[in-house]
Amino acid sequence: MAISVKRLSHLISLKRLTKHFGVSNYSASSTSQIEYSKWNNGGGTFHKSACIDPTVLIEIGAVVHSKAVLGPNVHVGSGTVVGPEVTVGHSTKIGYNVGLINCRIGDSCVVHHGVCIGQDGFGFFVDDKGNMMKKPQVGDI
Repeated sequence: MAISVKRLSHLISLKRLTKHFGVSNYSASSTSQIEYSKWNNGGGTFHKSACIDPTVLIEIGAVVHSKAVLGPNVHVGSGTVVGPEVTVGHSTKIGYNVGLINCRIGDSCVVHHGVCIGQDGFGFFVDDKGNMMKKPQVGDI
């Protein structure tokens, strides 16, 4: 069975992304691929349970995961990962290689290239006993 380099790269990327987002039932079989499709406007990949306005542009290499919501005129750059249940408001521009998880992005926002939103980073503090504590990330953009 011959498989193209492009197809193999796509399967490896999906496996890594689903592993990162904690999806435990991923398999490289054809049945799991039914859940993801190629977006007509831009060529990116999206999960069938995502709610995406027809005017959205998802560039090649971008992935929109399950139950994500993308409003009208959103532009998702190549290499971007829109995680499960992320909401993006209308007319928002998301740059290349962006990671969005556990967040809501408002209307008419610009998310620059390489940004990671919703992940641990500056969300730690030292309590009065000297312990590192995780600060809840609850804000919207």
